[in-house]
Parts: sequence; C-alpha cells; structure tokens
Amino acid sequence: QYIMYSKAIKFGDTATAQKIMKEKSPAVQKELGRKVANYNKNVWESVQEVIFVRGLRAKFMQNPHCAEVLRQTKDKRIYEANPRDGIYGIGLGIFDKDIWQVSKHKGLNWMGAWLEMVRSELIKQWTIIFPDWTLAGFIILLFSFFFFQSNDNDTYALFVWSNLIYCNM
Repeated sequence: QYIMYSKAIKFGDTATAQKIMKEKSPAVQKELGRKVANYNKNVWESVQEVIFVRGLRAKFMQNPHCAEVLRQTKDKRIYEANPRDGIYGIGLGIFDKDIWQVSKHKGLNWMGAWLEMVRSELIKQWTIIFPDWTLAGFIILLFSFFFFQSNDNDTYALFVWSNLIYCNM
C-alpha cells in the first residue's frame, strides 16, 4: 500500500492515492498503482529505491517479529523468488529447480538488495538498543516468508514469494 500510495503521490495523482489508501486488497492496490496518472518510468526509477527502502524500514521497525526474521538471515544473500518479476525479484519461483544456482537467476533482485540494506541498518540499531536481542521463543513466518537450506547446509536465504512483504501483527 505504501509503495503504490507513494507512487501516486509522486506523480500528483491524489485521486488514485486516496483509492489505494481505502483499498484493503494488496492485489487491487497494486493494480491501482499501475494506473497512476502522469506516470513517468524514468522519474519512478530515479526515486523508487528511496521509497521502497523507507517503506521496508517502517515495516520492520513496526513489526518486531518480522524484523527478527530478517535479522536471523544474518549476512546471507536475500532473494525475492517471483517467476513474474525480473526487476524486483530473481525471475524464478520458489520451487524452481534452478533457485539455488545464482548464475541462473533471470532477474535483478532489487528487493533482495534493499532488504539486505535495511537488515544491515536494523542490525546496527539493534546492537545499540538491544545488545541481547533474542527471539522470544518463536518466529512467526506467514505467507511470504520461507527459510530454505541449500545443498551445502550452510547458506540460508529468505525468499519472498510475492512483491509484497507481508507479516501480520
């Protein structure tokens, strides 16, 4: 919702921005975002990283259990597994046989890079605020979050099923 709302606001489409804020369905919000008036691809590409990273920061600061899931990935690479997204994701589905072979990824994986950036920032903050930060006995993994272990039993990655990073409170 935040991303699509910000997109509409960036291009001065307040009517669509209001519709996005009233809409409960993420799929409909995304569809509305595709219809933003005055959209300019070059302008969007110049501002989207700032908007996405700001939204991710807010999401993880407001959802401690999601933040803990992100923190637990430590320094591992993060990939968005979405077979229909070659920009924000890797262009492969979560169950694709080539998912563990980075050389076969078909996408740019911007979402993965932005998640890694936010994770790094949050870990620095947690180290200062919560030096003994531990999981309170459980991690809630809902909808989009799946941990997988690679064939070498050493690499863990957080794969995001869709374009939406979704955690319930």
